[in-house]
Amino acid sequence: MGRRRSNLQRNSAYYKKHWWVPTRYTVKEGEQMAVWDRRGRQNLYAGPCRKVVMRSRVTFHDMVTADQNQYLVITKTDGTVQHERGPSRMYVDPVLHQTIEVKPAIRLEGMESIVVNASNVKGKDVDGDKGMGLSRNVVSGPTLYFPAPNETVQVFCWHGEDPEHKTRLIPAGRRFAKLCMIPEQFYFNVKDVRTADDALITVKLMVFYQLVDIGTMLSNTTDPIAEFMNALTSDIVSFASRNTFEEVLTKTSDLGDMQTFPSLTTVAPTIGFKVEKVVYRGYQASQTLQNMHNTAITERNNLKLRAEKTQQDIEIKSHELDKTTEMAHKSNTNEMVAKTHELEMKAKRFEAKMKQLGQKHEAKLERVRMDNNVELEQLQDLRGKGVELTPYLLASMDKADKIIKVVGAGGAPAGDDGSDVVDLGSSVVRGRSQVSLQFS
Repeated sequence: MGRRRSNLQRNSAYYKKHWWVPTRYTVKEGEQMAVWDRRGRQNLYAGPCRKVVMRSRVTFHDMVTADQNQYLVITKTDGTVQHERGPSRMYVDPVLHQTIEVKPAIRLEGMESIVVNASNVKGKDVDGDKGMGLSRNVVSGPTLYFPAPNETVQVFCWHGEDPEHKTRLIPAGRRFAKLCMIPEQFYFNVKDVRTADDALITVKLMVFYQLVDIGTMLSNTTDPIAEFMNALTSDIVSFASRNTFEEVLTKTSDLGDMQTFPSLTTVAPTIGFKVEKVVYRGYQASQTLQNMHNTAITERNNLKLRAEKTQQDIEIKSHELDKTTEMAHKSNTNEMVAKTHELEMKAKRFEAKMKQLGQKHEAKLERVRMDNNVELEQLQDLRGKGVELTPYLLASMDKADKIIKVVGAGGAPAGDDGSDVVDLGSSVVRGRSQVSLQFS
């Protein structure tokens, strides 16, 4: 009796009584058998071993194991709690242990932190009870953290997304123990915002924030998301109250500027956070107001399209006139250039012709001059040889109609042949007249 197949491990569900017949038990390795005698005393036998049982009750203990990433939480029957880091194994002894639980170690990445509260005994107070002091410690990753028995990891309860609508934040919607030190974001709709002209709208925003000081956050707030919500609501209500509905729509770019959110930028550092930016995601108005706005947008767009078409027509006509004027100007310029070129060519041809005529005249004069010089040299040569020049010239010329003789001072008043005599020192022959030169 009491035996099972050897390939099965027995646990606390096993219970047998052996009063009159001795029974031999084989306790396998990995098992722990508890034998209770008639007096209620417990004897433990850990395998591998063999034991004969008589007048006793037999039970087996459960074995609990933890690997290197786990630890055992041992709650003893005297109320004390003990943590044992894995790898480890232990048998649950109901005499000593109330419970033994296996819990995973807290794994922290590089940008994650946890807040650990440790309880310490201060001593007895005036009532005789022991007072417990709490100390706070921030553990940052990367690490694998095994809490001590007197330590508890603080669990945070902030506003979080509604599972049915991500832009609706509900209290206690987010429960967590690890604080993330990298930038995060949340969606938030500021509802029922009244503008300066009494229009109700809903402004949709997305906020990017980052936790920078855990100590400041723990000291000044229990729900920073609620603080952000209140600050955003205050800033948006203030912004809308200063502008009409149309002005709000035209100033939506200001909703991405951090200067529009003075309350948010003031509150964030006081609770240990930094707001990176706020993104405007649009707005939502009532159906009646939205229809009116859509109608106004349609009319405004039609007017804008008409104005743009008129402006385009004016620009096209202006462009055509400019091109026509430009073409006329180019045509006149080309014609003027052609006329100027023609006049310049005529002037150059006239100048060339006059230069050619002048060169011909100069050549004729030079030829006459050379002939006269040659003739003069001949006459001077003849004179040097004693030849009378006047008879020679008369003989070489045709018969003259009139002969004028020019003699020196003291000469006769008239010639022997009845010709006129002029008292000059030179003679000139022109046409049919003959001038003779005589020298005394």
